[in-house]
Amino acid sequence: MDEEQQTARKIHRLIRERRVLIIHHWDMDGVASAATLAASAADVAGFYVPPYTFRLDGEVLDEIARRLNKAQLIAVLDYNIPGGSLDLLARKSGLPIAVTDHHYQHEKPRTPFVLYLNPASQGDPAQLWPSAAHVVASITGIYNPALIALSIVGDLGDAARANRVFQKYMLEAGLHHLHDYQIMTECVKQVMAADILGRRDILQDLAARLADPMEDPCRMLLMEGLLTTLRVRVEQEFEKLVQTPPEEVDGILLYKLQGEGRHVSQLARTHAARNPDKIILVAYHWKPLDRGYLYIRTMKDNPPLTSL
Repeated sequence: MDEEQQTARKIHRLIRERRVLIIHHWDMDGVASAATLAASAADVAGFYVPPYTFRLDGEVLDEIARRLNKAQLIAVLDYNIPGGSLDLLARKSGLPIAVTDHHYQHEKPRTPFVLYLNPASQGDPAQLWPSAAHVVASITGIYNPALIALSIVGDLGDAARANRVFQKYMLEAGLHHLHDYQIMTECVKQVMAADILGRRDILQDLAARLADPMEDPCRMLLMEGLLTTLRVRVEQEFEKLVQTPPEEVDGILLYKLQGEGRHVSQLARTHAARNPDKIILVAYHWKPLDRGYLYIRTMKDNPPLTSL
């Protein structure tokens, strides 16, 4: 659309002219988005991963203010917060905000100081925008195809293999979308380990290190000893947690769990796949941040969720 193309051109011009603070989501796509934008930026003031919240409260805004480091622009990537929060960030920082995303988001920003580019904001049934890093690459034209492919694996999982955008990037990287898929998942798991353990410092550092378009992202991730150590911890804890028996209440399997890693989403997915005729409820305490989660998942058709 013409409006989206104009927004993309404005964002491209700003990142090539101004010193930018890059705020990004804490997963593989967020890291890849940040690295891809940084590769085209005139000057990077730093990288910032929010403290695992989608609320721009006083704590988060104060952290951002301390990270500005003479920034002239804030880029918000793959961080699906509503438009009102983006307007608040613009007011509090006094800087223009360039937003790139690919998640469904019905609330767009209202202030002209926020440039918002999200071609999938109303949904993406054809999966033409499978990752935010792909959107960033489409803006800048400078990218590492293997890194963008990793971002799609991180968001789509096994469904990436059938995604034509993923296939395009794998071809550009000299890789096969089926034969080389497994190695891509191994690389993504390295980043997921830091994500699950809440290591924002590592995720920010990875974004900076992967900004070199000539870097082999998989080689770097697999050779990183700290990531491998964290991954072993994550996998061992997950295997222990997934074997914990549930309580059953009115056809609902209730898992009460706690751990050092933020495993709640994967636990809910795993138990829902193993028990397709049940509703899964995972009540999880993430100990390092003293934060609680409730996740409901099911494979049932038309589950009676309103009665829960």
